[in-house]
Amino acid sequence: QIASTTGSIEEPHNERGVNTLVNRLKWNLEYCMGAKDSFEYRRKELFLLQEGATPYESENEISDQVVAENFFFECEKGCFRRYLELGVVSCRLGNTLFVHGAVHERNIGFVPSMEATHQYHGATVKEGSLELIDAPIDQWIREINDFKDRNVKLWEQFLAN
Repeated sequence: QIASTTGSIEEPHNERGVNTLVNRLKWNLEYCMGAKDSFEYRRKELFLLQEGATPYESENEISDQVVAENFFFECEKGCFRRYLELGVVSCRLGNTLFVHGAVHERNIGFVPSMEATHQYHGATVKEGSLELIDAPIDQWIREINDFKDRNVKLWEQFLAN
């Protein structure tokens, strides 16, 4: 049985069928998170990790709706949520820096600001523009991880309401 939130997430009414949970998730993964292939990777994972009385014969049998519902379940109650709670964006061990993503001249020393506004592909978003800090690498690591922790807490508050 593949875990999902409630078995079925209710869709808002939209006559053209464009504003769906599946389409919103795919758009967000591609355009906000730079993870275009994550939806299909998750489908493969669900196939490879499946358990239960009615296994899927192929990954193509796992519907887009099931994949999307599983994404949301894992974010709200499952392993993705736990990973976000325990994980860090950056960590230095000795003289090696480990990061989620990459470090280059455009982002080293940048910490997202909770107050600023910025553009994501034409849509204005209140939080998350970049703010340069002129600080040693260890301070930047602390601040970027604090930013993650604050956002996880805000997200948990949102889920609780």
